Amino acid sequence: MNPKNDHGSMNDSNTNLLGDDGDKIENKIDKLFEIHSENESTDNDSHSSSTPQPTIPLPPPAHNLIAAEPSEQHSNDDITTEIVRATQYGNLDLCQKIIDSGRYDVNQRDHENVTLLHWASINNRLELVNYFICKGAVVDAIGGDLQSTALHWATRQGHLPMVVLLMQHRADPSLLDGDGYNALHLAAQFGHTSIVAYFIAKGQDIDAPDSNGMTALMWSSFRNNSYVLIAVSFSNCKYSFPIRCRIDPTQLLIILGANLSLTDRNRNTALHRAVLARNPIAVSLLLKHGSNCNLKNIAGDTPIEMSVKFHAKFIHSLFVEHQKQIEAKQPLARIKIAPNTEIRVPKLRDPQFRHYVMALTPFIYYYLFGKLCESDLMLSSKALLLMMLVGLLYLLIRYTFDVKQLNVLAISLYLSTKIWLYITFFQYFLFVLSPIELFTFILCSTGLFYSFYRCYYSDPGYISNIREEQVKTIIELAEHEGFDPSWFCSTCLIRKPTRSKHCSLCNRCVARFDHHCPWIGNCVGYRNHKYFIWYLATLSMTLFCYLVATIH
Repeated sequence: MNPKNDHGSMNDSNTNLLGDDGDKIENKIDKLFEIHSENESTDNDSHSSSTPQPTIPLPPPAHNLIAAEPSEQHSNDDITTEIVRATQYGNLDLCQKIIDSGRYDVNQRDHENVTLLHWASINNRLELVNYFICKGAVVDAIGGDLQSTALHWATRQGHLPMVVLLMQHRADPSLLDGDGYNALHLAAQFGHTSIVAYFIAKGQDIDAPDSNGMTALMWSSFRNNSYVLIAVSFSNCKYSFPIRCRIDPTQLLIILGANLSLTDRNRNTALHRAVLARNPIAVSLLLKHGSNCNLKNIAGDTPIEMSVKFHAKFIHSLFVEHQKQIEAKQPLARIKIAPNTEIRVPKLRDPQFRHYVMALTPFIYYYLFGKLCESDLMLSSKALLLMMLVGLLYLLIRYTFDVKQLNVLAISLYLSTKIWLYITFFQYFLFVLSPIELFTFILCSTGLFYSFYRCYYSDPGYISNIREEQVKTIIELAEHEGFDPSWFCSTCLIRKPTRSKHCSLCNRCVARFDHHCPWIGNCVGYRNHKYFIWYLATLSMTLFCYLVATIH
C-alpha cells in the first residue's frame, strides 16, 4: 500500500548519497496517504503545477454518503469507516450527524491510528477542519505510520489554505515526524515554495536541522523536482541556449537568509547536495551567493571533486567558470612604489579592469578615428592604420569586454559621443551661429545635462523590499489572496503594484516600469519618467542645433 513518490522518497528504497562511506537517507511516504481528494493540490505557488505529486487511487465512490442516520445496529467499525469516508469526500452534513449524535469522538482514531483531522487536512476540507477543531480536535495530534501531524499531511500535499488554517489554530510547524522532518523540511522537499515562504514568515527557523542534520536548503537543493526553462550563456560563447533544471524553493531560501555553510552529520553542505542531485541551477545559485566550494565532507570530497566523481560535466564546467572568476580578481603583479603604496597590475579577466576598458574604449576610438580621417596621410596609409585600429578593437572585444557589463559600454558610447560633439562644436561651430541660435543651443544643452543627470541618478521608483515588508506581504497573501505570479515577485518577495515589473538588470521591482534604458544606465519608471521625456526632447533639439551649425 506504499505509493511511490516522484521525488525519490519510497519506503522500499534508500538513497546512498556518498557511496559505501556515505549516509543513507530515506523519505518515507506514510501508507495512510492512499486516499486523497478528487481535487488536485491547491498550492498557489508559481511552480506547483510542475511539481509531481503522488498518484494514489481514491476509494470507490460513495453512493449514499448523505443517508439516513446510521442505524443502531452499525458496529463501531462501520461508523468509523463511514465517517472517515465522509471526511475524505468533504461530507460535512454526515460528519455533523455522526459526531453530534455522540457515536464518534472527534479525536478518536481509526484502525490505522489516524484522526479525522488528518483525513480532512490531506484532502483540503477547510469546513470540516474548522468544525472538528470547534468540537475539540487536537490540532497537533500525532498519527499514521510516520507519526505525523495534520500539518505534515497538508504540507506534503501542498495545500496552502489548509496550512494557513492549521497555523491560525496554533499548529506547531517545528514538530518532527517519524522520519525526523518538520513541516518546513517537507515543504522544501516537495517544492511547495509558497508554503516554505509562509512558514518562514511565521517565524519558523529557516536553518532548523532534521534528524540527519539537513536543513530546508539542503533538501531543496537535493530533492526539488520542479522544472523551468532558463537561458545559460558562457563568457567564451556568444550564444545562449535553454536547459531544463530544478530550482523552486532554493532561491527563496537563499533570499530569506538561509545559511549556505551549514553541514549535516556527514559534513555535506547544500552545495554537496546540489551536486549529488545533479542540479545545475541550485549549484549556480549557491555559487552566485558565495557558497564555499572547497569544503570537504566526511568522505573527503569537495563539491568540485564530487562533480568529477559523478561525471557531472555541465556542473563541473560551472565550477571551472566560477574558479576562473575568482582567480581573475587576483592581481597579476603588485609593484611596490612606497612603503605603504603599491600598484596593482590586473589580469585581463579582472571585472574591474574590464569595466574601465569598456568605459574608456569609445572615448579613445572616437578620437583616433577622427584624427585619422582628418590627417594628410596617403589613402593607403589611412587604410592600413584603419585596419590596425579595427584589429585592436577586435582583440579588446574578444579578450577584455565582458558581456555581463554591456550596460557600461552603452552609456560610455553615449557620453563619448556627446563629449566629442561639444568639443567639435566649440572648436569649429561656435562663431558660425547667430546669437539666437547659440542661445537656443546652450539652453537645450543645459536642459539635456539636467535631465540626463536626473535620469541617471534618480530613483526610478524602486519598490521597497526590506525584510519586515517581505514577511508582512507573504503572510497577507497566503492568508487572503494567494501567490499569483502576475502580481507577486518571487525575487523581491513583494506584491507588485499595477504596471510594475521586476528589472533583471537592476534586480529590483520598479513602479510603473517602462523599460531599462542602457543609454542612461537606469530604469525608466514612476519617479523619473518625466525627466526621461525631457531628456529625449532636449537631446533632439540639441542635435538639431548641431545640424544647423554643420550646414552653416
